[in-house]
Amino acid sequence: MSDYSTLDRDEINALAEAISVQDRVPSKVLLVEDDPNTLGKLAKLLGKEGISYLIASSPQRALDTLRTDMDIGLMIIDLRISGDGKGLELIRQVRDSEYGQIPVIVVSADAGVGDAIEAMRLHVVDFFLKPFDLPQLLQVLRGELGI
Repeated sequence: MSDYSTLDRDEINALAEAISVQDRVPSKVLLVEDDPNTLGKLAKLLGKEGISYLIASSPQRALDTLRTDMDIGLMIIDLRISGDGKGLELIRQVRDSEYGQIPVIVVSADAGVGDAIEAMRLHVVDFFLKPFDLPQLLQVLRGELGI
């Protein structure tokens, strides 16, 4: 090592590792959906495009998955997950957590204007009513994941 170097070999290796971790772009999509029909369409679309995904059938499972998988780069959330409208509450919990910057796309079969306004206040990327336009959803998803 040169006498002019300010970092030793271990520090250089640690710095290189830190930079590579920061450059890694999370690429998985977390599908928070309990409707088998919608879930099947989304899974087929993502699989066809080679996009990895995970499935959470409840808000609690979604939060647990966020805590354990650091490669989640986007969430698609059914506003009426489990039929009780807990999608908005899940988005609030995500926004108030260490994962608060993760992009969220909302899908819903029966959302009202108030739901859409509240979702936008929570900084969702987009809001799709079911049945949604799969190519349009894919375009938004690709833009958010940077692929």
